[in-house]
Amino acid sequence: SPRLSGSDVIRLLYALAGCSGSGEPGVKSFEARSQEAFAGHRVVGAKAPPSDPRRLVAELLKERIATAPSSIRRAARATARAMTATLRPMFEAPAHPDLVPFDGSFQLAAVSTRPGPERPRGKEAKKLLKKMKPELDELQRILYAHDSHAVLLVFQAMDAAGKDSTIRAVLRGLDPTGFQVFSFKQPSKEEVDHDFLWRTARCLPERGRMGVFNRSYYEEVLVVRVHPQWLDAQRLPEPAPEPMFWEERFDSIRDHELHLARNGTVVLKFWLNVSREEQCRRFLDRLDEPEKNWKFAIGDVEERASFDAYMSAYEEALRSTSRPWAPWYAIPADDKPAMRLAVATALRDSLRSLEMHWPVVKPEHAEKFAALRAQLEAEREASEEGSR
Repeated sequence: SPRLSGSDVIRLLYALAGCSGSGEPGVKSFEARSQEAFAGHRVVGAKAPPSDPRRLVAELLKERIATAPSSIRRAARATARAMTATLRPMFEAPAHPDLVPFDGSFQLAAVSTRPGPERPRGKEAKKLLKKMKPELDELQRILYAHDSHAVLLVFQAMDAAGKDSTIRAVLRGLDPTGFQVFSFKQPSKEEVDHDFLWRTARCLPERGRMGVFNRSYYEEVLVVRVHPQWLDAQRLPEPAPEPMFWEERFDSIRDHELHLARNGTVVLKFWLNVSREEQCRRFLDRLDEPEKNWKFAIGDVEERASFDAYMSAYEEALRSTSRPWAPWYAIPADDKPAMRLAVATALRDSLRSLEMHWPVVKPEHAEKFAALRAQLEAEREASEEGSR
């Protein structure tokens, strides 16, 4: 059907199904029913086909999940693989211990603010990060020369989680002409007069470059969700009631990030998950050490009263917007060296997965190079001869 031309439909199926395995009896039957639903806009038990094809896929999955929860996941993944084989490839996140699931199952209680005992920390993590820098440097330079992808790194966290220091530590030593960093704080009047994606869309990196967002458009489903009265300044025309309003914003973010992925931007999103206790300790450090006083703001302590509300908002945001082409990473942030290593590893592995290479010179240009080399060598010889 012409209405099903986008890969978002297929990839929604993949994301919702996200489990491993296949071959269970009933797979073929489900595949056939999926194809029939795509072609005929039919769902078992539905009185009328949904107007949005993505809803059709979701309803089909829900109907099947209710009757066979173990086989639906396997069948849906097998179906998704077959259907995505015809699509042009997009970036998909490599495996990582802090990767947030793509199927909407993320739970805050399942992740820790401290790295597990099997993971490097402290001095060992610092050494591993330093050892990784030459490869990151080369991958960045290949990204620039290859000129087909951009990379966007999004950092979100509570105050004192270590966003600024992580950006410095991970990107230190890389070519500064190859990336750009933007920090988004309270929006200006001009920014409020536009849609909530406008101010960050203007700062997206071009192909060949890395962009860093220190906070981002996710503030609109995090801090604004915790303080909904701030929506008044946006003067939205008849906003939808909760929770539909926030789901609409998630829809906008998902569509925005899918658009970026389709056009070659790799979106990597890092939530630096700091505990309430560690945040308190770092606030005290800012008060105790004069050179850190400038970092402290009265509002930081006031926001601690809403810590639980923020955690709920983060959980919902990560659960709703982590996708293979725009993944979230829930990074344990109580140990800063381990946190920085985890971010750098995700970046390195993602760049590796793009399989970029140094540009190859076209044959016709290579022939001209030989003639130009001879010309330059003759010029050099003449110069050396004249200086004797």
